[in-house]
Amino acid sequence: MSKFLTTTAIASLLAVPAMADDTDIDQTVAALQTALNSILINFDGDNVTQAATNAANLISYDTDDLDDVNQTAGPLGQIGVNSLITTGGPSGAFTNVDQDATNVVNSIAALELEDLTQSVAGAVQSGTNDIQAATGVSSFDQDAINAANLANIDGSEEDVTQTFYFSAQDATNSIDTGGDIASGAQDATNVVNSLTAVNNVGDDLYQDVWVATQSASNDLDATGNVSNFGQTAVNAANLADVDGIDDDVTQWFDASSQTASNNAFAFFGDVTEGSQAATNVANSLTFGGDVGDNLNQWNDGGVQTATNSMDGVLNVANVSQDAVNAANIASIQSVGGNIDQDMGVFGDASQTATNDILLVAGAASELSQNATNVGNSLSGAGAGLEIETAQQDFVDTDQIASNSIAGSPIGNPNQDVSVTSASNLAQSAVNAANLAELQDINVNLTQTFEDSGQLAVNSIDDVDPGSGGISELSQAATNVANSATLDDVEATATLVQTAEMDVFDLEGQAALNFIAFGEDGVSNVSQAATNAVNLATLDELRGTLSQTVTDGAQVAGNLVNYSGFIGDGINGLDSAGLVSGLDQSAVNAANLVTVNSLPDISGSIEVTQSYTGFQVAGNGLYDADNISSVAQAATNVANSISNP
Repeated sequence: MSKFLTTTAIASLLAVPAMADDTDIDQTVAALQTALNSILINFDGDNVTQAATNAANLISYDTDDLDDVNQTAGPLGQIGVNSLITTGGPSGAFTNVDQDATNVVNSIAALELEDLTQSVAGAVQSGTNDIQAATGVSSFDQDAINAANLANIDGSEEDVTQTFYFSAQDATNSIDTGGDIASGAQDATNVVNSLTAVNNVGDDLYQDVWVATQSASNDLDATGNVSNFGQTAVNAANLADVDGIDDDVTQWFDASSQTASNNAFAFFGDVTEGSQAATNVANSLTFGGDVGDNLNQWNDGGVQTATNSMDGVLNVANVSQDAVNAANIASIQSVGGNIDQDMGVFGDASQTATNDILLVAGAASELSQNATNVGNSLSGAGAGLEIETAQQDFVDTDQIASNSIAGSPIGNPNQDVSVTSASNLAQSAVNAANLAELQDINVNLTQTFEDSGQLAVNSIDDVDPGSGGISELSQAATNVANSATLDDVEATATLVQTAEMDVFDLEGQAALNFIAFGEDGVSNVSQAATNAVNLATLDELRGTLSQTVTDGAQVAGNLVNYSGFIGDGINGLDSAGLVSGLDQSAVNAANLVTVNSLPDISGSIEVTQSYTGFQVAGNGLYDADNISSVAQAATNVANSISNP
């Protein structure tokens, strides 16, 4: 995400002249800016640099304080394109290539201000880098950056307002070659509404993204091998890193979408020594000091999609994939008023994180896959956060976290055998909704999970039954909704956790792990599937606590299964292999309280727990020839109060 900070250098180059203290500034732009670099050659190229830059409404001034600053953009088009093509024949390769496509609008780096207003409406920012080579590309660096409404200031005496309406950002990097791709990096970044202030904002902070799209993508497409590469795709909206806010904070991500994707494709080769990171962030607050009044983070109708894919005919090895979606994240010291974090309350929201390893006929080894979704997270920085009232609502929102190793669609459609072996792997799929890690509750904390679904899946499929050994593998699928880790719930204060599910509307929690294996068997494999709803961990409960699950639907399952048919071995004998060192754990938990001290208030009920619905936990191992050192544990818990 730090790539967007390079825009500060652009602002410095075009800095405004020296001004008197407390100067008012008004910048307005409605324009089309197009920066194009294009090279078309016949054969080889070396040491090529292309930079396409568009910038509008920039201020970089650190001599004196400024007064009111207003930056307005729209309608606006910023298009930056770098194109490098060799038509080639028997020869046509590129080495040592650097491409930078950058678009910036409304950027300020300054000392203290009175007011700051940055607004973008009806804008399109598009940054594209493209390389096409006949026989190969090596030693490359592609950066596509779009940035709108950036503020890096000491502080402000009054309001800071940043809005991004009816606008789009697209950052794209691509390489296509008939040879190999080796040794390089692709970074695609979109940032909108970002504030950094070392001191306080004197009044309100308001950041709003409405009817907008952010798309960041990286693509490597080779006929041969893809190796030694890194791909990073980032979308970020409404970021604030501030010492403190004297009044209200509001972040709103409404009817908007973020899509981050990375793809590496080797049509007749291997994919090795690579990393992919796809990240979407909407509404993030980090405060070193205090919020004077209310804190609001709202994600209504927001769609976040993070995907990573590695597709190869042969092998995939020594790689990592990380797909992350985060919305409504706050780390603060203290809040004088109320805290409100909403997902999907006024419009359905979703978070989807997926990682795929696809093979035609090869092995997967030495790799990690992490898919993570987080919605509504509140934590106390430093010594902790003591709050009056906090509300976390997760409504009409779906979270899907998925990791997969399977057959590639480019293979023979009549052939379902693609993965010859899988070893030294880690798959983690996590969904989390309504997390609170605080100090004390003085009035109330309410967490609601309603009409929503969480699905966490890890799978290895399309395994060759004739070989297909699976070894040194860990799978963890985890769903958590309504979790509070606290010091104390004070006298007269309340902690309320409520979950309403409906299995018929696909609402609830499902954590699943699946492994198919062949004749070479399974060794040293662990599977953990966990669902948890309404968790409270605290020191002292001096007030009251209520936990309710209505129509609960929790399914945790682990399955290890032979990929072929029994009897399809030599002379009709079974060839399902040995399963050794398998640990399967499936857990469903609802309404759990861990507390050091409970209250004793005469004539009142301090703790209420209620659960209706179903919990299914299961582990399966099927069609192995022999087994050794196998452990299975299936656990369901509803309504529990215990000491640490």
